[in-house]
Amino acid sequence: MNLIPRSAWGARPPKNRTVLVKSLQKGTAVHYTGSDSDEQTLDVHCAGRVKNIQNFHMDVRGWADIAYSFVVCKHSNTFAGRGLGIRTAAQGTNSGNDAYHAVVFLGDDSENRDDVTDAGRRALRETVDMCNGWAPHADEVRPHSWFHPTGCPGTDLRLWITRGMPIIPKGDGVSQADVINALKSAEGQRLLESAVDHLMSQGLTGDRDGAIRAWAVKVEQTDENVRRILEHLGITG
Repeated sequence: MNLIPRSAWGARPPKNRTVLVKSLQKGTAVHYTGSDSDEQTLDVHCAGRVKNIQNFHMDVRGWADIAYSFVVCKHSNTFAGRGLGIRTAAQGTNSGNDAYHAVVFLGDDSENRDDVTDAGRRALRETVDMCNGWAPHADEVRPHSWFHPTGCPGTDLRLWITRGMPIIPKGDGVSQADVINALKSAEGQRLLESAVDHLMSQGLTGDRDGAIRAWAVKVEQTDENVRRILEHLGITG
């Protein structure tokens, strides 16, 4: 996890803090800021957006600090907000703020665009796991809309949460089993089918009677189907 401390993004000191009670913790709530302008092309600019959010929450909303426990950007950075063990002002209910940390994605949820990115999802998952690890019985992950009617955190993130927040493994040392399990996940199936659709639209799959797409949409059935896809792509022997 690439954790950015408050000092690194220029956070103001909080006006006050309320400590959470570990025995009351249930889990973590996931949010999004809901603004296209928060999605910076360069990750070096994300810190400024986090600071702007803190200024708005403190100066306009009158809150003690930035509302969230942590802020995650699409580049895989996790910015420390209120941090672990501090009550948030994000869920919209007293019971929600008392029993859940708040992790927010720095960006929007635009149709037909992957705002979050694989790197962002990985960072969100790691940050949520860190928050839930703070208390012994905190194992829930809820979208903001679970607490009261709101569009937050958007359709894509809400669906990803209901699927268990799957992530595609990457990096050195990833085994064939890791790849197979990733492709069998709901998120893996979506990414694979999207890739196949793109290849077919470019005429790059040739005339194979739809065999590649047939494998893609049946990935959930058996490991053998996945192995055949990997072999076709030249990933395995």
